[in-house]
Amino acid sequence: MRVEALFNLAFGERLNPLYYLGAISYLLTWIAVGSGIYLYVFFSTGDLLADQPPVARKLTRINSAAAGG
Repeated sequence: MRVEALFNLAFGERLNPLYYLGAISYLLTWIAVGSGIYLYVFFSTGDLLADQPPVARKLTRINSAAAGG
């Protein structure tokens, strides 16, 4: 309760990020799944960062960040 009250003071009750943790994790899950499927289908599945175009490198970083690693 104390953390929630502190976040309410900092962000306001309507924008408190603690209230949206389920939606944020759901969104990041689908970003990881979507970018992973795109990378798997359109680029070689070997070493993705070696000789791939910049879009593949960016998507690899997005996929890794969304997956928490």
